[in-house]
Amino acid sequence: MCHHCYGYPTATGFAPFRPWHFHPDSYIHYYRQYPPVDPAVFVDSVTMMQRMTQDANQFLQKVKDSQDFAEQVMKAAQKNDQGTVDDLLTGAGIQSDADIHYNPDGLRVKMTGTYEGVDCCYLTISLRW
Repeated sequence: MCHHCYGYPTATGFAPFRPWHFHPDSYIHYYRQYPPVDPAVFVDSVTMMQRMTQDANQFLQKVKDSQDFAEQVMKAAQKNDQGTVDDLLTGAGIQSDADIHYNPDGLRVKMTGTYEGVDCCYLTISLRW
């Protein structure tokens, strides 16, 4: 077989391969216009996250430094005393808006930051006991 016989199959055999050639200027280039960016919400989200991280660090440090405090939290959770658990965690530094959940296996604190009434960031602490 000759070099020009390699191509694609047809009813009568192989047709010669003839690549399509397009001139680059024949393409229509559509460039997408992006809206201008405003980093204000992003920066405020970072600021809120830093506050929540500070709250989380204060709480974690309190648990680490005080076995008595850790015991109080666990006992209140064991009794299903949500109010006491909330008060203990708030007193330990959790000042951000937080949903506090616990079960026999551990504690989960989900903090939510808001910017202009809209949730902008979340920080979740999950601890096993």
